Amino acid sequence: MMVTADLTKAGGRRCAFCKHWFDPSGSAIMPIKPNIGLWKYDNTAVRRCAKDGMEHKGFGTCRKFESKV
Repeated sequence: MMVTADLTKAGGRRCAFCKHWFDPSGSAIMPIKPNIGLWKYDNTAVRRCAKDGMEHKGFGTCRKFESKV
């Protein structure tokens, strides 16, 4: 299910937007108004994290977050 996130706020630090979350095609994210930080992401998508090697859903968070957008 696609949900909206404001990447300018702390709530935008989700796995779906992290460069360590393996989604090379960017299929789990979609820009709405990227110039003001509004994006949609699939909160049910599951991908492997390059940092811990475990699978996480798109809505997950962690301290190792680094933005890929």
